[in-house]
Amino acid sequence: MTEPQPPLHALAWGVKHSFLVYVAAVGGNVVTDGGAEASAEEFRFPFVGEGAPGEYRFAGRIRFRAHDGLLDVTIRDPWVRKTPVSTQVSVSDGSQRFVVAVGPAFSGQELSAVPLQLSERGTGLFHNTYPAFTDMDSVRFIRPSHDSRGGTHTRFPRPSVIEKDEVLS
Repeated sequence: MTEPQPPLHALAWGVKHSFLVYVAAVGGNVVTDGGAEASAEEFRFPFVGEGAPGEYRFAGRIRFRAHDGLLDVTIRDPWVRKTPVSTQVSVSDGSQRFVVAVGPAFSGQELSAVPLQLSERGTGLFHNTYPAFTDMDSVRFIRPSHDSRGGTHTRFPRPSVIEKDEVLS
């Protein structure tokens, strides 16, 4: 008998590594709010519930700004939708929701490092800088795990080459 999965805690997504490096290199900034948090190599969005079957909803906002606002990209309230053939990540622009990235289908209820590609609609989010099907960072679910003393803790990634201060300064 398989043990049931612990409840979802958050969605982890780095968005696009080279984009984060660029924003930092040009003196831009990254602001998180609405529950979204930044770690050294990815962002975390808290789980808020399930929608339609196979739809996992997360909250929070990340805003990337540089060049006195000429570069202004916001990732808001990502949802993950599991279909028989794909994994879709959608975001809200405040008035409508659209699929920003697509990857291969995941099995069961465990999303673990699914590689994504930018969707055609997602190109507009990045001001058409990246063409459709550009590789994005992988996305994954974070679940609390139980330690030997019966408590819970959440697994977060180790820091990478990009330091938090570089990305958020």
